[in-house]
Amino acid sequence: MQLPQPATQLADPPRGDLIVDGVDGEWRIGEFTIVLDEALHGTHPQAAASGWQTGPGEAFFTAAQGRASYIDDLGLVRVSDDQDAIWNTQHVTAAEVDSEGALALSGTLDDVDSVTWTLRLREGAPGRLDAEISVSEPANRIYLTAALDDGEGVHGLGAQSAGWDLRGNRVPLIPREQGIGRGEYRCRSSSTSRRVRPAGRTPPTSRAP
Repeated sequence: MQLPQPATQLADPPRGDLIVDGVDGEWRIGEFTIVLDEALHGTHPQAAASGWQTGPGEAFFTAAQGRASYIDDLGLVRVSDDQDAIWNTQHVTAAEVDSEGALALSGTLDDVDSVTWTLRLREGAPGRLDAEISVSEPANRIYLTAALDDGEGVHGLGAQSAGWDLRGNRVPLIPREQGIGRGEYRCRSSSTSRRVRPAGRTPPTSRAP
């Protein structure tokens, strides 16, 4: 008996140190208060706790150069991602509120060499903090990190069949409308269906239970 391949094989997110180069401070962005010191905090007056907070001294933004591959098993998408290079020591060298009222943070990510990054935070709607992120080439992967309290769950990420709390799981998000791009629908008899590999049977890549 041969077991099926794993649905996802994703490289670990790079983790590193945060170095704030003299630009720590506190800013009011809409109804949100953003604080940068040894970590990055985002609070809202209607929230009982920080809406977003990173670990002290830990980089909240890292990057990598990677290669992704996809195998479509009749609707079940198997995803793998490998890293060729990482940048995980984060320097914050600039912080200012721009003309549109957004907080723009920028700096470098270092390893053997360096890439530049920018994180722009703005209130997109009442009670919603939007993040716009960019990184220079050759990086083509970005990782945004947040700290979780004990017992805190992770929910959402679209319609998922992997359970209510996704904490501890790797969940690939692939924009793809059901039924589009799969070719002509195949009608199969019970005898022919036995020879077809199963489709849509793993929680991270299907709505099937």
